[in-house]
Amino acid sequence: MDTLRLGIGKAVVALSGRLTPTLALSLSAQDVSPSLAKPFVPGLDATGTIALNGQLTGSVAAPSGSVHLTGHGLRSMQGLAAG
Repeated sequence: MDTLRLGIGKAVVALSGRLTPTLALSLSAQDVSPSLAKPFVPGLDATGTIALNGQLTGSVAAPSGSVHLTGHGLRSMQGLAAG
């Protein structure tokens, strides 16, 4: 595939490369906010953004590679800070 790019709110997720016959995939996600996880984690109350960049190789059954995750201004509004 060339590049698949999805915009969700301010977040941008991009995938490029191939899945078969061998895995050669580049992925990135920029400006991902914790609010995007709310449908999966309803009690999550946090702020900030996350960025992710990665490369996957090998096969779908046995992938290998690296992923770099960076958080900016991450804060949890749960627990004592929430009152």
